[in-house]
Amino acid sequence: MRGQESINRGFLRSLLDTLTGTLLCTWLALTAALLAQNISRPLSLLVIFVPAVGVVARFWGFTAAMLGLTSTVFVFCAAVFAPIGRMEVASADARTGIFWVALCAGVAAYVFARRDCPRPQPHEGGKSC
Repeated sequence: MRGQESINRGFLRSLLDTLTGTLLCTWLALTAALLAQNISRPLSLLVIFVPAVGVVARFWGFTAAMLGLTSTVFVFCAAVFAPIGRMEVASADARTGIFWVALCAGVAAYVFARRDCPRPQPHEGGKSC
């Protein structure tokens, strides 16, 4: 029975980490969307999400970062760029900017994601966990 408790605890920890990271990204996106109303170039706000997603990946995992990135893109599409309230972006420049930021943030999430199980090193004889 002790093994089952360990599995459940690990699953709950992973679920909590994913939820926390996703909600943090969503909260940052909503805050940035509110700030974007007073900025003449809201596309520049997207750049802050590349390191933010990297930090989320480092502390809460890759899944949390990718779900957070997805929610960030949805928030920006619906609340920042015209037409407001719809999941489309009229400006080709804004669509391109969103694409590039999502691509770069996805790469940052992969590069900075925490590794719960370290990759085997050649000098360790290929052992892994």
